[in-house]
Amino acid sequence: MLVFGSQMHVVTFILVILELMMYSFQLVYYYFRPVDKPRLYYLILLKLLIFYNLSTGLYPDPGLTFPSIVQQNIIAFGCSFLIGAYFPYYFYMRFKLDRLRWHAIHGALWFLLLPYVCFFGILYPATGKLDVALNYGLILPFGYSGYLLHVIWRAIKIKFSARRGIGYLPDHKEAKWAYLAVCPWLCLPVFAYFKVSQLTEVLVANLGFVWLTVWMMLHSIAAARVEHERINAVLNSRAAEFRRRCAFFELTSQEIRVANLVCMGLSYAQIADSICLSIKTVDTHIQHIFLKTGVNRKVDLMQKLGFLEEYADPKKSSFL
Repeated sequence: MLVFGSQMHVVTFILVILELMMYSFQLVYYYFRPVDKPRLYYLILLKLLIFYNLSTGLYPDPGLTFPSIVQQNIIAFGCSFLIGAYFPYYFYMRFKLDRLRWHAIHGALWFLLLPYVCFFGILYPATGKLDVALNYGLILPFGYSGYLLHVIWRAIKIKFSARRGIGYLPDHKEAKWAYLAVCPWLCLPVFAYFKVSQLTEVLVANLGFVWLTVWMMLHSIAAARVEHERINAVLNSRAAEFRRRCAFFELTSQEIRVANLVCMGLSYAQIADSICLSIKTVDTHIQHIFLKTGVNRKVDLMQKLGFLEEYADPKKSSFL
């Protein structure tokens, strides 16, 4: 069943929509935490997968006058080779698998991208014979892909076996899921050679990555929940420590409110507007606070009341 009068199967279309939704979720999460480089590497992988699905689903289409059939095949096979060449780089950068450095930088270039350029980028446009490109252009990539899967699995096993016994390693679980998602791609050269249906090809290429993306989303949600609970615990602990120190210095309830706002960095005018007092009254309260705590600067007050990070842990600080 095709959609929109194109060559795209409805299952391919559904997978593209699903992956675009997943990509949007991951992208938003990455923008909130741009230091999360592992997520960036996976975003690139997911984007390449979407391009692959679009090119595989739409091309070749004899009904299109532009691009030509030859150009359509070049684009479709190019997306497949490109994502395959990115696999070793993804594992190398995402999981710090140093054993994959040569394959990530050189191996994929020589054994995947170069054959594509030679057979599909030069020979096929020159002769117009797709069968020749398929018969000879997939031999080296197919053999190298099988070897690469072996190398990736061995690198994962060695890396995480060495770290066994140091606690839960979410990276190890993600690495195994990513590897299982990549394994079916070894079948794609065979599918291209035998011209299997689009439905079979996209299911084999996508299901593993869909599950990996869902797992990463669930893991991100769980991690965010844990981080939120940790931050709340720290804030509650810091608030309790602040109240304890205020009680130690015998601050009144109004002085505590003013001290809290001072430590938060508000100006006298902002404090006055916040608690509906005059600036003169706020100044009087602050002078009393300084007198009780024995300080005369805001930064010293923050230290005394535990607002600075190094004074947040009552076991590691003294307010006397």
